[in-house]
Amino acid sequence: KMDVQVKDPAAAGDTLLYSGLQSVTYEVYNNSVSTTEPTQQGTLFDVETTTLKGDKHGLIQTWQENGCITVDRNLNNSNDVTVKITATDNAGNVSTKTCALKIDITAPTIDISYNNNNADSGTYFKEDRTATIVVRERNFNPEDVELTITNTDGVMPAISGWSQRTGSGNGDDTAWTATVTYAAEGDYTFAIAYTDLAGNRCA
Repeated sequence: KMDVQVKDPAAAGDTLLYSGLQSVTYEVYNNSVSTTEPTQQGTLFDVETTTLKGDKHGLIQTWQENGCITVDRNLNNSNDVTVKITATDNAGNVSTKTCALKIDITAPTIDISYNNNNADSGTYFKEDRTATIVVRERNFNPEDVELTITNTDGVMPAISGWSQRTGSGNGDDTAWTATVTYAAEGDYTFAIAYTDLAGNRCA
C-alpha cells in the first residue's frame, strides 16, 4: 500500500494565488512485461466528485490519503515496478512523479546433481565426487545459503564460488551455480536450504 500527498503550489510571491487541484490519477507498470501498458490504473481524486471542502473560492490546494494505492503483487512480480502519479490543476498544468518498487513473491528452487554416479556395491565411491548446486532465484545473496555437510572422518569439503546465468522475463529463472567436491574418505551427509532477500523460502 502507498500513501499519496499532492499540493498545488501557490504562485511565487503570492501564497493565495493557485488554481486548485482538478484530478489525481495513478498508473502501475511492470516493466519486465511492458513499459507502455499499465498493469493497474485509476483515479484517486476528482474535484467534480470530491466531498472535500475547498477554500472560500471552492479551490482545493492539498489532497492526501494513506494507503490509497495497493500495488497488486500478482500483477507486478518484478524488480522493475514503477508507480506513476499524475496531478492536474484547474489551469491545466500537469505534474507527474514516479517511484520504483521491487516485488518478489516467487520462492527459490534448488537442484542438485552429481557426477561419478557409479558406486561400488551401490553405496561406496572410490573416486572424487562433485555435487553441482543450482539455485534459481532473482534476488540472491550467497551468504544466506544454509549449507550443512558432515563427514565421519572429519575432512570437510568446501563450496566453490557462485556463478550467475541471467534469466529471462522478470529474472525468476536466474541460475546461480556452485560446486562441492568430495575428495576425502568418509561417510558424508549433505543438506541445503535457502531464503531469498524477500523472505521467500525454498520448499
